Amino acid sequence: MISFFHHFSDLSDIRDSADGHSPPQPNPKFSLGVKVALISGYINHEVIIMVYVLLAEGFEEIEAISTIDILKRGGVEVTAVSIGTHLLVTGAHHIKVMADALIGEIAMDETVEAVILPGGMPGTTHLDESRDVDRLLHEAVKKELLVAAVCAAPLVLGKRGFLKGKRATCFPGFEDYLKGAILSENRVEHDGNFITSRSAGTAAYFAFEILKVLKNEAIADKVKMSMIYPD
Repeated sequence: MISFFHHFSDLSDIRDSADGHSPPQPNPKFSLGVKVALISGYINHEVIIMVYVLLAEGFEEIEAISTIDILKRGGVEVTAVSIGTHLLVTGAHHIKVMADALIGEIAMDETVEAVILPGGMPGTTHLDESRDVDRLLHEAVKKELLVAAVCAAPLVLGKRGFLKGKRATCFPGFEDYLKGAILSENRVEHDGNFITSRSAGTAAYFAFEILKVLKNEAIADKVKMSMIYPD
């Protein structure tokens, strides 16, 4: 059993030195809560970014856990949200994960900057059928937050018309659900406020793209290099 209840952030990447070098700046559209404190000749920029990762029974474990892990490495605060009535959620390959919160307990307040949907089956079906997920997604889109889905999960966005006119990708066989999308076979597509990706095998690239948008390319590249992850 894996628990994501205790969050952490490593913000050592974003630090000014007294000689005037500028730290990497977060994407201004998705940045919130910047605190600046002068301590011993250093300016520490603490950027608080919160995302929700939605977990349904039968979710694809690699797509959820890789994304959570990579975002945390980049200093993003992640809340794993169970869309059911229990915090303990079982993935498609019978790995049990303890979520941080139930979907009925969370709010789309000013601290939230992204909603992320792992794929997998039957997890994607449960996401698509959930009224709570539907409400959350419509609210996120209305607020122009980042919305990301991987593998089969882009169908949840496509069936609601969110991907119309957008470049998008998904697991082979689910293309018909991406209504009006400009389809590709790329590992990751980012168009406007939407990021889509193909499969468990592209989950890390999916997470790096999300990190690049929420923070910046320098931080995403630093995390990738620290993992010795191939381009």
